Amino acid sequence: MYISYGNDPKFTSREIIEEFDKLARIAIPHFNILFDFKSLKIGSDVKQFMNNMKDGDIVLLIINEKYFNSPYCMEELVNMFEALHGRIYPLFLDSGRSFYDSRVYSTILMEWIQDKNI
Repeated sequence: MYISYGNDPKFTSREIIEEFDKLARIAIPHFNILFDFKSLKIGSDVKQFMNNMKDGDIVLLIINEKYFNSPYCMEELVNMFEALHGRIYPLFLDSGRSFYDSRVYSTILMEWIQDKNI
C-alpha cells in the first residue's frame, strides 16, 4: 500500500500516516505501507517512487487543501489515476471546501492535466 498526501503546515497528514502505519504493523505485520518520509532516503529518486505508486495494489490518498495545490501530489495522482482505477481510496481531511463531491476533485484533476501538461 502506498500513501499519497499533501503535507500541511501543522503536519496533520504526517501524524495520521504515522499512527496508521503503527497500528497496521501491529494488526497486520506482513502488510507493507510505503510513503515518502518512511521509504525515501536523502538522494533517493522521488520520481521513481512516484512512478512505483501505480504498481501498488492499493493507494490511500490523504486529501486536503494542500494536496490539490502541490505539483508533486497532482503528478502522483495523474500518473496513477488510470492504472489504479478502483484501487485508490481517498481520505478527506476538512479543508473548508467540499471535496466530498467527486465532481469537485475530478474538475481539479482535469484542470491539472490540461493546464500543467502533466
